[in-house]
Amino acid sequence: MKLQQQTITMTTAHLAFAEVDAAFGASRPADSSIDLSSVTHADSSLIALLLHAHRTLGRGGQTLKIVNAPASLERLLAAYGIETLLQGALS
Repeated sequence: MKLQQQTITMTTAHLAFAEVDAAFGASRPADSSIDLSSVTHADSSLIALLLHAHRTLGRGGQTLKIVNAPASLERLLAAYGIETLLQGALS
């Protein structure tokens, strides 16, 4: 799925969560990737969103794949000490 939200912050994250739930929540999607190419600004809400997608897909036995991640994502993951948690999902 291509995330449509350009800004993912505490005030807009609910919109991105709704996108993820619609794409991954109801059934096992054929594509378990999340394309972040539209994201131009994000805070730690992006990490929460990706962890939510990771858990949602994991319940169905699928693995999250993150494509076109902004450079800031790896810095955020490292800042919170969780870079290894989603490292395998980054491509």
